[in-house]
Amino acid sequence: MRQSEAMAAIMEALNAWDPFGLIAQGLPRDEFETEAADIYSALVNEGIDSEQELAARIAAVFEGWFGETFTAEECAGAARTIWAWWREHWGREGEADEGA
Repeated sequence: MRQSEAMAAIMEALNAWDPFGLIAQGLPRDEFETEAADIYSALVNEGIDSEQELAARIAAVFEGWFGETFTAEECAGAARTIWAWWREHWGREGEADEGA
């Protein structure tokens, strides 16, 4: 699996969540690209070990970029989608599944 595939999956989940309604207002579908890159980096480099940890990290990323506080619960749907995709395609040890 390549980084671009993971980024696309993360951005798809963030666009579906669309916490500010930006995508719904017609902004480009790459609106959350920077946030997706931070989330990808966290998954690869920070040893995130659960959907709950990912939700907390997503909350921190969005707070850092937008200055608005999100709870892990508010980020749970996006985290669930990203985590499920990540586990299926990337694997527990953070190594790409060559067959994916």
